[in-house]
Amino acid sequence: MPQRPKKAILRELAIMLVLLGGGFLLVAVDALRSRYTVINAGVASSRYFPTVLGEIGIIIFSLYPLYILIRLIIWVTKKGLNRRALFCLLILFCLFSAGCYETQNEIITASQALRIEGFPKSYSGYTISAATGSNDYRYLKPAENNYPVESGCLRLVPLKDNIYIAQIKDDDYWSYMVMFMRVSEGAKGKELKMIFPRTSIDPLRYGVRLKIHNLFNVALSGSSQNIMDFLKAHVNADFTDESPEVNKIKDKILNAIK
Repeated sequence: MPQRPKKAILRELAIMLVLLGGGFLLVAVDALRSRYTVINAGVASSRYFPTVLGEIGIIIFSLYPLYILIRLIIWVTKKGLNRRALFCLLILFCLFSAGCYETQNEIITASQALRIEGFPKSYSGYTISAATGSNDYRYLKPAENNYPVESGCLRLVPLKDNIYIAQIKDDDYWSYMVMFMRVSEGAKGKELKMIFPRTSIDPLRYGVRLKIHNLFNVALSGSSQNIMDFLKAHVNADFTDESPEVNKIKDKILNAIK
């Protein structure tokens, strides 16, 4: 059996050390600098929120799994299509799919928010309750396994049928998260689920720019109205429970396996 050249092994080790070690070092330094404490509007929080230095570290750290994934794709291409290897790639792509948009602007104001009759009282481990005196919803996840309490505000505006544009503002975080959610009837009443548009819409048409915030989130920049117009432009889009990137890759893989 041919042995792998020593230089190739050293190269792989160097790449792993630079990406994993360098990324971890930047995040560690950033965390120590912040002393795991963030002052947000005069309120101290024990949760760590990375600064620019930490974000760079996260991106560098995230590049190594992406590098391994690319190497796997090259290997599968050279070796020919293999059912087991392709399914492994599919799982990896699902793990690294982006979930929602992040923005510095408040997109849904209190006056725009909508109250839904029979709204779900829980979602993915969070308890949801209607706020007093407004159409906001409050979410809460108790502290567990050394993770602090998570709480914040959820607002919804209708897009079409049972699909809504959702805005989440964590009490301890400075930015907003916006996404699409579906409210549907389940075995135990109404259920809330995050969904993804299959249709690709150019945000530049609405004066909105996209920026990769980290491996898992995409940041939107632009005025609040422009971002809302961009989100509402998805009114005729088809939605799925998985991100469009994952679906495109999955379709290609499954078609190749057939």
